[in-house]
Amino acid sequence: MALHQSWCLRFLSHFCHGILDGKHIEDRVYKVKNLIEKPLMEEAPSNTAILGRYIINPAIFDILETTEPGKGGEIQLTDALKELASKEAMYAYKFEGRRYDVGDKQGFLEATVEFALRREDLRDEFLRYLLKLADREASRTFEEVAISATNTP
Repeated sequence: MALHQSWCLRFLSHFCHGILDGKHIEDRVYKVKNLIEKPLMEEAPSNTAILGRYIINPAIFDILETTEPGKGGEIQLTDALKELASKEAMYAYKFEGRRYDVGDKQGFLEATVEFALRREDLRDEFLRYLLKLADREASRTFEEVAISATNTP
């Protein structure tokens, strides 16, 4: 399970992702005590977010079969992981690096663009496309501002 410090707040009262309650073992390794899906700020045991990268025992599939819908009316993997952690040891690794929230439209787009720009076979042509697109969008924005300014009494 990968972890990261949470900075995303929803309505300034809820976390936007699952939060870990764990015991520090060594370096960036934690033993999972509990997992809470999108808790209220005052109910969160930490500000360490669950990133959604797992190596999971296949027993998780049997647990998911009987997991009731949770937050948002959806079956939450976090709920099934919580049950699995109550039956066997579960560990988490505190990830360091750039985190992309691909469950969020903006995060998905950022990840797609940044990874495309890292690939030698895509970079040059894709970068030319992005620059052309940015130039076109900037020109359109300036035209809209100019038109708006001339129509203002």
